[in-house]
Formats: sequence, C-alpha cells, structure tokens
Amino acid sequence: IRDRFECEGIAAFMFPQQSSSPVSLSPNRPNLVAILPGGGSEDPVLLVSHLDSVSCRPDEWIQPRLAEGRMLYGPGALDGIHLTVAHAMAIILLARRGDNAHRTVRFAATSDGAGGKATGLNFLARENLEYISGDIALAWGGLNWNLPDGSPCSLLTTAEKGVLRMKLRSEGGGGGLGIGIGVEPAERLVKALHRIGSIKFKPVISKHSIELAESTAELFEDPVIRSRIEGLADVLSVGDSLKELMSDENLDKGLKALLKACVSVERTVIRLDASAGDGQKPRVAEAELVYCFPPGADAEEIAIGVLDTIGTDGVYLAEKSLREPSEGDIENDIAAVARAAMVEIDPRAKLVRGISPFPTGFHCLRELGMSVCGWEPFAAVGSSLADVLEIRPGASEMIEMNDLMREVQAIYSFLCRIG
Repeated sequence: IRDRFECEGIAAFMFPQQSSSPVSLSPNRPNLVAILPGGGSEDPVLLVSHLDSVSCRPDEWIQPRLAEGRMLYGPGALDGIHLTVAHAMAIILLARRGDNAHRTVRFAATSDGAGGKATGLNFLARENLEYISGDIALAWGGLNWNLPDGSPCSLLTTAEKGVLRMKLRSEGGGGGLGIGIGVEPAERLVKALHRIGSIKFKPVISKHSIELAESTAELFEDPVIRSRIEGLADVLSVGDSLKELMSDENLDKGLKALLKACVSVERTVIRLDASAGDGQKPRVAEAELVYCFPPGADAEEIAIGVLDTIGTDGVYLAEKSLREPSEGDIENDIAAVARAAMVEIDPRAKLVRGISPFPTGFHCLRELGMSVCGWEPFAAVGSSLADVLEIRPGASEMIEMNDLMREVQAIYSFLCRIG
C-alpha cells in the first residue's frame, strides 16, 4: 500500500512500534500513514483502519484468491482490510483528480486492531500526533446489510460500548493422585458462573441508542414495528419494547441483535482455565469474563452485581479492568453527507446512525477532540444483517468485488462533498 501511494505521488510513512514500547501488543509491527495535502481552509479529515485480522502463524493463513464470480476470498476481507483498500483507493482518486480544493486527507492503517490502549492507533496518537490529527475521523465499526426490499442500509456509528473485564479465581482442594479435599475449585467456579449467567441487567438508553431507534424506525412502513422500535427511545417503554421486538418472528434476527446490543449489557466468558498435571486435580481455577455495556450503564453496578452473586463460596475477584464507553458528537451535516454519498452510488440506499455494538477503541482520537464515526458503506456478505454478524468474526471471509468498488466510490464521494 505504501508503494502504491508513492507511485501516485502521495507521501507515505511507516512507523514501526518499538519493542521497548510498554503498550505494544505486537512490537515492531508497522503502522502506515499517508497524507494528501489540500488547499481548503477546513481542518483535515482522517481515514483510519486496521490491517491485522488473522492468526500470527503463517501456516494458518488462508491465501487470498478470487472465488467463483467476483467474490474476493481471504483473511480479513471484511474485518478492517476492505476498509484499508477502500480508503486508499479513495485518496488515490482524489490525487488523480489533480485539484487541491478539498481538505487535507490523512490516512492511517494501524496494527493490533481494536485492542484498546495497546494498539497502533494509540501509538500514533501518543508519539506521532502531527501525522493523524484532524477534525473528523472516518473509521471502522459500522455495519451494513440489505433490507427486506433489497435496498442496502448502512450504520454510521457515533459511539461505542464500554468493556469491563473481571478475572475470577477459586483455590484449594485438588492435589496429587486426583484426591481432592472438599469441593474442587473448578466445580465451585463453574457453579458461580452458572449463577452469574442468571443476572439480568435493565436495558439502558442513551442519546446514541435513541438516534439508532428513531432512524431505524423510519425504515419500516409497518406501524406496529415502527412503534416497537421507537419504544426503545423511551426509558419507560424500552424494556417492554425490547421484549416485543425479540419475540417478533418476522423481524430480521440480525436487526434484533443490533437493537438489543445497543441498549443491553452483554456478557462473554472468554477464558476458563482449570488445568493440572497428569493424575492430579487442579488446585486453582480461573475464569475471565467480559461485559460490554452501552453509554449510560453503570460499570460499578455490573461489578457489584457479579460479586454479590458469587458470594463467599470460595470464589473471589482476582483482577478487574475497565474501559468506559466512548461517546462523540457528529454534526448532522456529516450524517447527511454520508447519506448523500451512498444515495449517489445506489439511489435505494438507506443510512441509520447510533451506537456500535462493538467496543472499537477510538478513545485516543476522541480525547484529542476529534469527531469519530465508524462507517463501512457497502462491504457486506449475504442479504441480511444476521449474515453479516454471523460471518464477520471469521478470519476466512469473502467480499463481493462490486461491493468493494461501491465502497470506494461512496468514500470518494464523501471526501469530495466535505471538501
């Protein structure tokens, strides 16, 4: 990508994270920055994506290739890399146009994905800010899907969920020859996890979830569905509306998942470790929980709820870390420009705005005063949001070449319109 930029006369720079960096997950992984100077009086715009979406073991990589028809198949095709390509091509098209009336456009393809503070993006913000600072950042974290009538829809995210990590530990018992003393630590921990799984947190609404509910409701002609989605924007009706939406068999299950994620606290057990040597039972068992929570939720209340539930039954909190939800204000005209850019490419296109269902890690940019929005206009797999949500996390992914080209066109149109 750097070589392609340089062939087009665009200044590009590599910034490897040094192994001495205390926060680097992947020392010496490069971060690529490119700058296309503009003659406009407006502040620069930053296009940011991340590159690494696959295992670090080369023998596990899937070689990119063109599958049947016009489908590009390969690791990370939908997880960051498609956006890197679309951003790079949009900048190249601007450079080829030859006039410098638009804003200065800055490009950053970073390492370590969305891993919180230990990312290439944070490294750039901390040590090379002059290369990426700007007014608006267009980043990953959006979703796109096809509506029942076949028209494409895109989510412009203006906030992201927070992350509460809790490591639980149980000790004692276990030992040689599989002879335990009392209840085994693994057994105590599993019982505690079952109790924790029964915790129900109330739905939470924020201005970002209200934006999503209101703009999503506009997509439906059915007055019942519209009313239920609009009910998510009212603190008095959000609980009942969510139940009604989740029980609606006619509503796309992916859209259900998106709406639920934007008002709900979600729990994942990411690690359960109760290993021991041959012939022995473990003396220590650990589990690591992750709670993703939307703006407006109280992380301390979540933690207290977990601790109250595990009680004093030989399980205790060993570690806790918190990343607060990240919020930002995107001017209405930015949403209007994004919508116009999509409609220019596909007259049927729709756009909704609100909170990302994923914690995407743009705190470092928002702390610098930048307006950050996640937007991936057309790069989708399948015909529904459920297809996208189901396929997205995999390393072996596919993207329609036509969708990738439409994404390039939409981002290029966006840059021209805000210039």
